[in-house]
Amino acid sequence: MLDGSNSSDSDGTIVSYQWQQLSGTPVSLQNATTATASFVTNGLVGGEILTFELTVIDNNGAVATDQVALTMVADTLAPITTVQSTRYKSKGKTYFDLTLTPNESATSYFRVTGEGNVTAGGSDTTAWQTYTVPVTVKLAGNNAIATFEYYSEDIAGNTEVTQQEILQ
Repeated sequence: MLDGSNSSDSDGTIVSYQWQQLSGTPVSLQNATTATASFVTNGLVGGEILTFELTVIDNNGAVATDQVALTMVADTLAPITTVQSTRYKSKGKTYFDLTLTPNESATSYFRVTGEGNVTAGGSDTTAWQTYTVPVTVKLAGNNAIATFEYYSEDIAGNTEVTQQEILQ
């Protein structure tokens, strides 16, 4: 986030903001004509320096500029994914609705092993699947046990250790 909202004009009002990047790997600025612009740092290397300039114009046509240099920090932390599990019975069968929520932008994966079948949110297979919507698992019988395994991988390639939820 680039924040120029503390810009002020002692004899008038600011009528125009314009952010532009001066150096570093090019990024796509969002809201570059507002006081606060932003960009996503996909693919940038830790330690790289990006320089931006803000130009403001007041209601009398006066122009002022300022620059800011940002040093990128490498993302080395794996995401942490939480699972919300709801158990219920329908027509004598036990079901679980499972929702995965990573703590950052990431792709989540899951699989079910044991005595459970995926009935929604994926295919009924023990292979790893990409999580896109909540998953429903139906247990095979009254004393059945299934294992719901999951993990997430962020855009920097950091992968969470596989987690488990025992369904019984």
